[in-house]
Amino acid sequence: MLLQSFLLNGKSSPFVATPLTSFREQERLAKKVIQENTLSFSSKPPFEGLHYIAGVDISFVKSTNKACAMLAILNYPSLTLRHETYEIVEMTEEYIPFYLAFREVKHLVRLFERVKEECPEIMPQVVFVDGGGVWHPKGALLSFSYCILKRC
Repeated sequence: MLLQSFLLNGKSSPFVATPLTSFREQERLAKKVIQENTLSFSSKPPFEGLHYIAGVDISFVKSTNKACAMLAILNYPSLTLRHETYEIVEMTEEYIPFYLAFREVKHLVRLFERVKEECPEIMPQVVFVDGGGVWHPKGALLSFSYCILKRC
């Protein structure tokens, strides 16, 4: 079993990642998903008020427990690169199919915390996450895990 910590309500909370506890945690997170417009900018083109968008992903180094977590922030609408940051991380959590968020989200959260500390004026308003979201078989995965933990 693996013990890891999630931020819930701004406080660290221990979580033992097993297939059963991960399933229950995903069910709990899926219930917190808000599917309504709470945007700080116009939701219709040309998206007035939208200034920064970002993309995140983690790429694994084959046959190792190393990975590269990456965050890129672009100016909108020009899509020019405004800021990028990455971190080589060690994946200490075991791989459980359909539960990658429990391995990946903490590394992505650290990248956003770094941006918030170093240049908070460019925190992105939209984040593209390579994760299943509501289309994931469990109804919540990396994209929602990140969003809920950071109170998007």
